[in-house]
Amino acid sequence: MVYGIVKQHRGHIWVNSEVGKGTTFKIYLPAVQKEVEMKEPNRKEDGEMPKGTETVMVCDDDPSILRLIVYVLKFLGYQLLQASSGEEALKVSHDFAGNIDLLLTDVVMSGMNGKELSNAFLAAHPEAKVIFISGYTDDVITRHGILEPGMEFLQKPLTPDVLARKVRDVLDKRTY
Repeated sequence: MVYGIVKQHRGHIWVNSEVGKGTTFKIYLPAVQKEVEMKEPNRKEDGEMPKGTETVMVCDDDPSILRLIVYVLKFLGYQLLQASSGEEALKVSHDFAGNIDLLLTDVVMSGMNGKELSNAFLAAHPEAKVIFISGYTDDVITRHGILEPGMEFLQKPLTPDVLARKVRDVLDKRTY
């Protein structure tokens, strides 16, 4: 995991190991060339998170992330289906009798990845919308060909407000 994050930021890791003395790891990251602008999440005037009643399929192989997303979206009124793998998500969605409005899936999972899940899911639910989530940045995932530019993306770690707003924004988008 650390190696992936370091490579994602175009850095490198130096390792020195001596018998009887131990091992030293040094992580080198490039200096920032411009100041990063921090954006405050958009909030309604009253500070409430947007709610909904749509059905959302959530798929993440990290149980703590899955629980967090399900908890937040249930609290906001959404109907939830959940799975910890792409294969399980397809089975759960196949067995569900109603309409599924949104697939919210991790990108990198063991077995079927989020892109493969999305393709299979949309074949059965063409009207559904998809949001991909990952601990990797969207430009890294796009650069590796996992996601195409323009696909909806949320970066982990997720905050309840950012999650709620993104889900509502994507569900409210019209498809032509």
